[in-house]
Amino acid sequence: MKNFISKLNWRLILVHVLATYFFVFGIKLLSFFSDIEAVKVLLTNREEPVGDDYVFRIGMINLYNFYSGCAAIILVFIISLILCKKYRWYWGNSLIVFIFSMTMYWLGYTGWTYVKIVLLMPGTIFKQIEPEFITNILILLTFGVLFLFNKRIIRFVETGRFTNCQVTEPVS
Repeated sequence: MKNFISKLNWRLILVHVLATYFFVFGIKLLSFFSDIEAVKVLLTNREEPVGDDYVFRIGMINLYNFYSGCAAIILVFIISLILCKKYRWYWGNSLIVFIFSMTMYWLGYTGWTYVKIVLLMPGTIFKQIEPEFITNILILLTFGVLFLFNKRIIRFVETGRFTNCQVTEPVS
């Protein structure tokens, strides 16, 4: 147990949790495109008849939305494991990120209601829903990718500094 704790890297865990956060909400926004017409009706609160299957369509959107977040956590876990192997980091860090992220997601403790005001602001310059969603998806996924693959962040994970220190070369 002592050996396990000594191998943990809190910087790696923090960075990968943040990357997971961005991936989850980017992919959750992407899931709305499974039935964008029903989402438009839901977001615009139109009082026109929507059909008998509208409640079913909204239920399916909610189902896709929830499970796409789970899929995003699994995707980042796999990417994190690959990066741990590539840079010779301890794989237990990725496991802790996965368990922590999945637990917070299932319990609903993501803080999305507070953070979305800032993160979804760039998309509000568009009048239509599709360009707004696409802009926000691209921004969220870009941040997620940067947190995982940026050399400066990798250097921070390894050394604790953002200076020009040597980064461990990946295994060939």
